[in-house]
Amino acid sequence: MKMIDIKDISTQTEYESLVDETSSGRIMIILFYANWCGPYKAAISQIAKLAGELEDKCYFYKINVTENEEITKLCQIIVLPTYLVYAGGKVIDMIVAPGLEKLRNKIDFHHKHTKRNQRYNNKCSTSYSITY
Repeated sequence: MKMIDIKDISTQTEYESLVDETSSGRIMIILFYANWCGPYKAAISQIAKLAGELEDKCYFYKINVTENEEITKLCQIIVLPTYLVYAGGKVIDMIVAPGLEKLRNKIDFHHKHTKRNQRYNNKCSTSYSITY
């Protein structure tokens, strides 16, 4: 299985630019983490493998919450690790501390809907579900 290096987002400008790019129809996953977070440290190699496996379905990025407090507050992140799923230029799902299978299922679900119906992105409201 291919493992990829998940790129860190380090500025607000970079974050906003990447969110805007999701208007093209491909979903983006952002992992919010901290180096001191035990669940993140335990799972990062598996997350990198999952990102490699699903790179044709979505883009993976990560944000270190201790180094990017402004973005963390903007996204209302309070539990680590948290994944935000973006499509159509906005957040369509929040997945809090999931197992890898739950994360994979969520990505597959959103990918299937964006691929089958390009208008899916426009139907996504600014409210989203939170999955624990």
